[in-house]
Amino acid sequence: MTSPRTPIESLALFITLTREGSLDPTYNPHWKGLLFTPAGTTQVMTTAGYIAALVACGHGRLAEVLATDLDRTLSYLADYGGVEDLDNVDADGKTCGLLPNVRRFVVLVGGGRSFGELTIGWFYRITPRERYEARVADKADPVDAVDVLQLPSGYKHYVYAYIEGEGPRPYVTIYYRRRFTGGAILRDMPNDMPAWDGLTSPNWSIHT
Repeated sequence: MTSPRTPIESLALFITLTREGSLDPTYNPHWKGLLFTPAGTTQVMTTAGYIAALVACGHGRLAEVLATDLDRTLSYLADYGGVEDLDNVDADGKTCGLLPNVRRFVVLVGGGRSFGELTIGWFYRITPRERYEARVADKADPVDAVDVLQLPSGYKHYVYAYIEGEGPRPYVTIYYRRRFTGGAILRDMPNDMPAWDGLTSPNWSIHT
């Protein structure tokens, strides 16, 4: 789970991102569990640059509010659904070990058309049998193909099968199916930053 950060820590995080110059789309230490599309990384990095510019222009309080809420939003998405231990059951129904700390959901973050806007896709875990049935259905009727996401290799570091008395086995590929889509919109941004009185707080509103 993502540890909560203080407003100052959130602000420092986004300023650090601008100095690093990039955000890994498949694995990052800031919001573990999130996947980013290229447009998603661009949107987050653009917002990080804007936050850093606000600080440089003397609008540190507004920058802190933006950083805190964007960090809160991404942390919420990173932790969505939590994790659980699973029996490793193959497509034939045979149990062969334990899979520890497997995510129930994987969230894919993309970039929208307006400043700060994010697109979001929630994918839920499916069993090998469900994936097999989905592939059969896809071949029978491609029009109704099921959207299935295979985690990139960077996410397989925690998905290992354990068999009692034998230790770890090679990693097992976990598949996720799209459950629903939505986005996050930046709201209540002040039109006149010098006159911003702090009575309204810019925030990202998640919708589905």
